[in-house]
Amino acid sequence: MTSSGQVRRLIEVAQAHDCEARLREGLTRPPIASVGPVVSDELRSYGLRTDIAPAEGAYFMKPLISAMATALGKTAPRSAAAG
Repeated sequence: MTSSGQVRRLIEVAQAHDCEARLREGLTRPPIASVGPVVSDELRSYGLRTDIAPAEGAYFMKPLISAMATALGKTAPRSAAAG
């Protein structure tokens, strides 16, 4: 996620379409990336976690993408690990 507004909107839309439980279930599987502490705090306020974030003080898109590439390159896909 790249903004706290995105987090709020995602939850609002899921609630409006009566599928918040499905969204939350779906978000238990993939890693969740956050561009920085404001977004991570918003995720946490909805009971969601942050698995991937850029280095301290590097709260921009390019460092977030680099952190995602590094994290995902080190971990097998969850479906493969579970199988």
